[in-house]
Amino acid sequence: MSLSSPVFQCQFGNRNLASVSTEEVLGFLLSLTKDNKQATKRNRYSVLASFYNFIINTGLPALTNSCNTAVIKKIFKRPLTIQWQIVDKEAVDEIIFRTMNIRN
Repeated sequence: MSLSSPVFQCQFGNRNLASVSTEEVLGFLLSLTKDNKQATKRNRYSVLASFYNFIINTGLPALTNSCNTAVIKKIFKRPLTIQWQIVDKEAVDEIIFRTMNIRN
């Protein structure tokens, strides 16, 4: 069975996918996303979890997804989104009409 990611394939390509432990998957994800933002870490985790789910659904139904542990899910959780403060229409209109210079 070929592995899709070149980095994952370099590290685990010569092994059976069932022999890759959860600790090895965690170490792989941590080394892969060492200096990245949380959104990138979550993306890498999501791709690897989807790869495992694809293999389970298509060829190895007895395989367990090594990405579905509480520790890995917590480390690679979704980043908090920043809620932008929206300015009222009246405030925007006031700013537009109070400008003295058209270029501003």
